[in-house]
Amino acid sequence: MMEKEQFLLQSILLETRERPEGSAPLYWRGDGVKIRQDGAEMAAGGTLDLFTYFNLFNHRKWHKYARVENVRLLLSIYGSFRIKIFAQQNGSSKTLVDSFTHAAGRLAIDIPHDEPGIYSVELRAISPVRILGGGWYTVAPPSLLRTIKPAVIICTYKREEYVKKNLEILRVALPAEWGCFVVDNGQTLDAEKINSPDGRFKLVPNPNTGGSGGFTRGIVEAFRDSGEWTHVVLMDDDVIIEPESIRRTDMLLRLLNPQYDKHFIGGAMLRMDACTVQQEAGATWNGIFVKQKKHQLDLAHREELLENEEEVLNSNLYAGWWYCALPLGNAIEEDLPLPLFLRYDDIEYSLRRAGGIIYLNGVGVWHEPFLAKENPARRYFLSTRNALILNSRHFTIMSSLCFVVSRLLFRGLRLDGEGVRHILNGVEEFLAGPFAVVDAYSQISQRVIKAEPPEKQAILPRIISLGRRLIREYPVRSREFKEMRLNLEMWDTINAPELAGQGAEHVE
Repeated sequence: MMEKEQFLLQSILLETRERPEGSAPLYWRGDGVKIRQDGAEMAAGGTLDLFTYFNLFNHRKWHKYARVENVRLLLSIYGSFRIKIFAQQNGSSKTLVDSFTHAAGRLAIDIPHDEPGIYSVELRAISPVRILGGGWYTVAPPSLLRTIKPAVIICTYKREEYVKKNLEILRVALPAEWGCFVVDNGQTLDAEKINSPDGRFKLVPNPNTGGSGGFTRGIVEAFRDSGEWTHVVLMDDDVIIEPESIRRTDMLLRLLNPQYDKHFIGGAMLRMDACTVQQEAGATWNGIFVKQKKHQLDLAHREELLENEEEVLNSNLYAGWWYCALPLGNAIEEDLPLPLFLRYDDIEYSLRRAGGIIYLNGVGVWHEPFLAKENPARRYFLSTRNALILNSRHFTIMSSLCFVVSRLLFRGLRLDGEGVRHILNGVEEFLAGPFAVVDAYSQISQRVIKAEPPEKQAILPRIISLGRRLIREYPVRSREFKEMRLNLEMWDTINAPELAGQGAEHVE
């Protein structure tokens, strides 16, 4: 008979010392509870509700995406208490367990395998109770788990303090097989403080080629590295990461059903300025605008938490690169991201490479508000140019025309002449073709950083002229962007000219 072991799928999280202020409702609710460094204490009569963002267990998703056939709740707990376990399914709640229990260290409850839904736990203390930890487990033969070796890719530009804090978390939280590449677009970080003797942590200085350039440099470095990495997890620098997100990603990848090998694991974005509110958990692009999914849900509320667990299945769903795990296989060296600098790079790459997107509760980051980073060149010039490139590869000319017209009308009605000119500059840059996009990378970088105002020209004649050009030249540009070779050699000319012509050989 094949031996089986317990494998932790999700930890029960209680201690909130290192997390954003005000985030406790994402972990627990209750009365008569004191959170300690090593767990929690409940007074007699106190209640602890773990139907929360980090502590609910979505059996439907684990069973669908991973080789999880059974679920067990384990608690390290002392005292007398009443425990209830619920399953939420299709708008109704079913009680799976309702038991008065006394425990002196270990409580194990197996959930019937034929009970789908979203599991949650509620405790009511009869005597004083002490909880030291716990989690949701599965019992399976060790051979069921895959061997994986992911690398976190952090792209940064002069955000030294964020990088320092996140590296402190990652050095402790990363599983033994994981590593981390810090791509430094600002070239201000000290390699001696980042590189580790075992090669798990590496600093990669890089030109300022934006998010797409920095993340792609990380993908290329992981591909060329001797570490034989199997996945990369793209992560922004200006985030706060919950270490449990890494651990859940790790276990999901190890147990992933083979039919989902090409899926990306997306991370939710929680707002750093309102830490229980979710900015999005997935978004779609229809050729004209982005529609954020699960937008502005306050995950401290039960109804919105349940809404958040409803799956979005849409062919145009994409995962943002603030946290996104993707496989390195499938000839990735010949199919790298587009050189878009900023904006829509993650959309295009998800539409092109992802077999689908998986979102799991507790996997994500707290992120700075995007509006804090905005400037006119980024908002109008780059978004126009990049949306047209994206559409030329995945959508019709009608989508692109509607996109441009809607943008021009929106800015024109607000009498924003500068915004209109930035949009027209973006159209012109698209019409220059893919070779101009690559060759003008450093100039684009300077334009975005400095937000230089466009030259003041007569707007209406220019709109008419560029509109005619866009209709006439779009088929040719669409074919050129679709045929663009997004391989190592092309990216070496942008990110690492010293590597150009070196092929797959890694140069230190």
